Amino acid sequence: MHRARVVAQWAGHIQETPSAFRMLGRMLDMLGNAQVLILLTLGVAALALEVYALVDALRYPAKAYTAAGKLNKQAWVAILVVATMVGFVTVTRVLGLGILGVVAAGVYLADVRPALRAVTPRGGWRGSRGSSGSGGQGPYGRW
Repeated sequence: MHRARVVAQWAGHIQETPSAFRMLGRMLDMLGNAQVLILLTLGVAALALEVYALVDALRYPAKAYTAAGKLNKQAWVAILVVATMVGFVTVTRVLGLGILGVVAAGVYLADVRPALRAVTPRGGWRGSRGSSGSGGQGPYGRW
């Protein structure tokens, strides 16, 4: 009788073990889901950075790139278009090949954009079209 009770207790312990493994499996699944969510958030943020850099590069005229002593506008736009495409394709794998797009956008935003802003008038580049002649004057003075 005593032996039967020990065997029954041992059998009950074995039956409880799979539920512990299931609980551990669920916890690991939640950890994996959290990692996927974090990487997806990083990928979307990287894509937003690349799109922002591309749109910003399109805003400046080709003359500004030459005046700043940087690569020409076509080269930077091509680099940033490729960076944005790489960022779009690798939005879920940003820490792999997707880092190249982030680096290209980062170089543009950290090096080229400040140089373009330094050679561009504060009110924006005023070429032959869209020149209002106000010289940066608003209704309440200079801005």
